[in-house]
Amino acid sequence: MNQNMTIYVNNDELEKLVSEHIRNNNADSLNKLLNHLVTCRVLIPATPGKDRSKPMPCLLQTGSGEKLLPVFTSLKQTQNAPKSQGIINMPFVGANDMAAKSDGKITGIAINPFSENLIFKTELVQKIAEVEEMKKKGIKQVKMTGAQYAVFERIQYEKRFLPKKLFEGGKEFMQHLDERKETYLDVLFEQSYQQKRMYPYLEEDFSVMMMNISEDLTIARIEFPNKDLSAGVSLRAFLAWNDKKKEARYFTIDMGKEPGTRLFAEVTKDLNVISLGAAPIDGTELQRVVDLIEDAGITS
Repeated sequence: MNQNMTIYVNNDELEKLVSEHIRNNNADSLNKLLNHLVTCRVLIPATPGKDRSKPMPCLLQTGSGEKLLPVFTSLKQTQNAPKSQGIINMPFVGANDMAAKSDGKITGIAINPFSENLIFKTELVQKIAEVEEMKKKGIKQVKMTGAQYAVFERIQYEKRFLPKKLFEGGKEFMQHLDERKETYLDVLFEQSYQQKRMYPYLEEDFSVMMMNISEDLTIARIEFPNKDLSAGVSLRAFLAWNDKKKEARYFTIDMGKEPGTRLFAEVTKDLNVISLGAAPIDGTELQRVVDLIEDAGITS
């Protein structure tokens, strides 16, 4: 094929926006970058597939074992990359969709990994895919301000990242939480934050109380930061672990849409959020959590 059709792309404006975002590292620069990026074609190193009819993208593995999809904005940007047998020219949206639907095999995207090395973590990759899917369905995209971005990150942490850690780690996670308490929560939140320089919290913004309810049942009551509050944000969470059953439960007390209202919810193992109605009054929340667990037979 004509090389002009396969490997040559002109992304001068994109490269400018990448540099600006790395320099400014805020929600506005990220929005500008994403709005342009989703209109661009990019280059991805590849190797022939088993039947040589479908090229397979090459991945980069980090020191911690994460596998990133390398995305280059121009042929020049590939010069310092390891040699590959081929290069795929494809829309960035397609590359992002590939990462979002990899079932965890791809844990992020690295843009120009051997120069700027701008990393999009799983949470942002999935958000981009969701927004693009909404566009296809005719749903208007809503740009996030800095305050909206902080709320978005909180909800992602409280409803996805933290419960996932609990369900994956089980007893070991609860032990780490017991040993390190607020420090552990703060470290995990910063790890999950896409724009780390914008991370706004300190460990003293969290509070952890570990309670041994019975010989087998341990519950951690977590108080989340009392800023960046908005509808859907969790005020606190109750994390339960039954050592006999090897089962975990995750409950939240959330802010409602109406002033002064609070909602009760449970996040399941598959990260679905189940509404449990209005939150119990202060002082009875823990008992309500224990009642739900015992009704389910988790302590039996």
